[in-house]
Amino acid sequence: MSITSSGEIHLSASIGGELGASGQVSLTDASDGSIATINTLNLSANRPDGSAPHKMSEFYSYDHDAATTVGNPSDTSISFSGSPGDSEISHAAVTVAIGNGSGGLDIWYTNNSGTVRGGLDVALSTNGTSYGSDIDVQNSSGYFDDGLSDFSGDSTLYLIFKYTPHSSLTESTSRTLNIKLNGVTNTGATISTDIQGGGGGGR
Repeated sequence: MSITSSGEIHLSASIGGELGASGQVSLTDASDGSIATINTLNLSANRPDGSAPHKMSEFYSYDHDAATTVGNPSDTSISFSGSPGDSEISHAAVTVAIGNGSGGLDIWYTNNSGTVRGGLDVALSTNGTSYGSDIDVQNSSGYFDDGLSDFSGDSTLYLIFKYTPHSSLTESTSRTLNIKLNGVTNTGATISTDIQGGGGGGR
């Protein structure tokens, strides 16, 4: 439970209690991490800066148990259908809520069934209007460069997935989408392809 964002706070009861200390504590020890390492997942405005002069007000909204969360995509069943040789198929933007974000993003898929023959890309945005260049989504983590600044605090991520069918081969696949930030991975969405013939689209 975080410390109040305004009003009266107590050094031992509020700040010390949040840091897991018992009894009397000093503001210096609380602020410089001597009692407990300051949780930097809090926004800089919501945690002490560690420099003198120390102020109790620096602990407003501080949450010592703050942790990164990656919410389920707004569409958990992303699908593409079409024919071999079709041009790129786009899916409507999907949103993902990020809580206490920190560091860079990694997106990949785990293939569950079928043989992948086409190419999966994604364009990302943090405001829903300005999207970066398409990025290749692979069947392995660690190769994804989102081109975005490291995340900090709460935000919404917007993703437009795009699929380009193979020029001549059909496919029917199911994959688990992995979205990872600061060691937290969400696997709540699937991506399926049905490239057989007769045209189609993203839905």
